[in-house]
Amino acid sequence: MKSILPSLLIAVSVGLFYLHIDPRYIQVDSLLGQKSEYLAALAKSDELQQKKNALLNQYNNLSKDDLGRLEKLLPNNLNTVKLVADMDGIAGKHGITVRGVRVTEQQADRAQQVSTDPSAKPYETTAVSFRFSATYENLVNFLRNLEQSLQLIDVKTITFQATNAKDEKAGIYDYDVSFQTYWIK
Repeated sequence: MKSILPSLLIAVSVGLFYLHIDPRYIQVDSLLGQKSEYLAALAKSDELQQKKNALLNQYNNLSKDDLGRLEKLLPNNLNTVKLVADMDGIAGKHGITVRGVRVTEQQADRAQQVSTDPSAKPYETTAVSFRFSATYENLVNFLRNLEQSLQLIDVKTITFQATNAKDEKAGIYDYDVSFQTYWIK
């Protein structure tokens, strides 16, 4: 009986190890791995909070004029009436009458977007197209003033044609212009 007792204790110890201690050890090891991931996420969160505070301080130090210019450059929402009125005002300086204005907001399917998608753009685009008649010099001056305006735009297409021989001799052409503008989501 004395020789069986040590063997029995060894067998109970091995069984206890495999049935209780080893699963707990694996669970603790897994939790330690999760702890390091959480600590890394917490450190990243602190870093992002510091960057946010620094950017907020920079934003608060901007003058009202600079904030107004920034809002005009990349507005939080697009006021198409104001955009068309600004464009018409610039055109009017060059004796151009804009007609046939079309504004097409490009809608994204929000149901298909994932908010954590890193390729998602932080802005929306709107296409604007219009027609007018003018000389080439007036077209160039008009486009130069559009370029210098604070509203961020990309001219996508410009097409032209002469309407009749009389206008062609006078250097007046019909232009179709389309551009794209941006605004923050």
